[in-house]
Amino acid sequence: MNQQMTDDPNTRPTAGPAAKETPDGFARFWLAIPDAAFRIVGVTAFVSYVIWRSIDYREFFPLDNAAWRADSFNTGLNLARRTLVDLTYLLIVAGFCLRIRPVKRATDPGKIAIALVGAFWPFLPFILEGLFNLLDPQMHREWLTFMWRSPAAPLHIALAGALVIAGLLVEIWGYAYLVRAVSIVPEARVLKVTGPYRFVRHPIYFGQFLAQAGVWLVLANTNAVWIGFYLCFVALQLIRTRMEDRALEDAFGETYRDWKRRTFWFV
Repeated sequence: MNQQMTDDPNTRPTAGPAAKETPDGFARFWLAIPDAAFRIVGVTAFVSYVIWRSIDYREFFPLDNAAWRADSFNTGLNLARRTLVDLTYLLIVAGFCLRIRPVKRATDPGKIAIALVGAFWPFLPFILEGLFNLLDPQMHREWLTFMWRSPAAPLHIALAGALVIAGLLVEIWGYAYLVRAVSIVPEARVLKVTGPYRFVRHPIYFGQFLAQAGVWLVLANTNAVWIGFYLCFVALQLIRTRMEDRALEDAFGETYRDWKRRTFWFV
């Protein structure tokens, strides 16, 4: 039976581990990778990405430069968005550094693949942009034209900015409470019931739905490709939440089911 920690409303399982299963095939390979390796890869990847992105901050300083004088509203939105995105990544880094061991490590190759594809899905168009930029400047220009409204109307800029910033704030709120239980693959560490988790079972995904809608439904050109891209993203995240819910229910039992009845989610 899971006990509630007296000094922490979030729940950790206190029962002994279930009988160990003998791993085979992919599970044996996956479990042979130490948790430290995932921590190192995660921290290195996200810190490197934030450092690489930091070069772009030069366009915002000094605060009276040409970009601010030409369009202070749009420049301010871009600075807020970049800052919040990087704060999100730094919280993920903190999660990799501070997270506790899972109750049981994920070993199902299908679930791991879905989780990884879903996590990095929004990066795909930008990876293609980078490849086109390396291969052929003309292809790069055509890809940018295909991706973005140009010029974007002030209404589109304002609506997209509001959705992206609201979504990122929700994500940051979620990560700030989830930090010791961060995981890309579906694994149970701690049942979070405080902060945004009092209301929504998956606030980070909810914030992502808002932020990505601002990008792919508002700033991107309106066509079947980007609408479909966004819907695929939502579908992948909903599948991930089902897998995570199952892992949490297996680990926390009735404590999880009681929390589930008191919170909102789409599926």
